[in-house]
Amino acid sequence: SILGCLTGFPDYFGDVKLMSDALTMESFTRDELKNVIIQALVNFHDDTNNINSRCVILCSLTCFIYDEIVNQRYHDRLHDAIRRIFRDLDLKEQYNPVLIKMSCDNLRFLAILAPIIFQWDIQYAINIINELNQCLVKLINSKPHLINEDYEKAIIANMFALLEWCMNMPLEQLKDQDRATLLR
Repeated sequence: SILGCLTGFPDYFGDVKLMSDALTMESFTRDELKNVIIQALVNFHDDTNNINSRCVILCSLTCFIYDEIVNQRYHDRLHDAIRRIFRDLDLKEQYNPVLIKMSCDNLRFLAILAPIIFQWDIQYAINIINELNQCLVKLINSKPHLINEDYEKAIIANMFALLEWCMNMPLEQLKDQDRATLLR
C-alpha cells in the first residue's frame, strides 16, 4: 500500500517539505514525519465502519513493523503498532471476520521475522501467540447467527498464523506455563 510505503519513506530519504493545511510549506525531519504518520495510523478511530481503510491501516502498520525489525531500528511506537493490530483480533459483540482475517494474515507475514524478534524481545513473540490463541478460542466458541465464508476464512487465517508462530517458537518457550497460555 502507498500508506505503508510512507512509513518507511522518511528512513530512505532525508528531510522533506510538505504543504500544510494553510497552503504553506513546512519542513519535517525524517523522524518528525515518521512520528506523524505512525501516530495517525496507531490512533485511527475504530468507530468507522469503513473496512477498507482499516485494512489499509493494518497493512501499513505491518510494513512499518517489518521495516523497523529488519533494519533493527526499533521505533518508540513499535509496540503501539502491534497493539493496534491486536485490537482488531479482539472479539466484541459486533466483530468483523474480514478484519480478524486481515490481522491474522499480517501477523502470519511477520512470522518470517520470528528469529529476529526472539532475539530482540521474546515477550513480544509470546504476546503475538497468546493474542492469536485467544482470538481463535473466541472465534470457535462464538455462535454467529450465520456462519459464512468470511467467518470460516477468519478461523483458517488465525490457525495458519498461530501455526507459523508456534513452528518458529523454541519449544521450551511454548511449554513455559508462566509466560504462554497456549498449552493451558
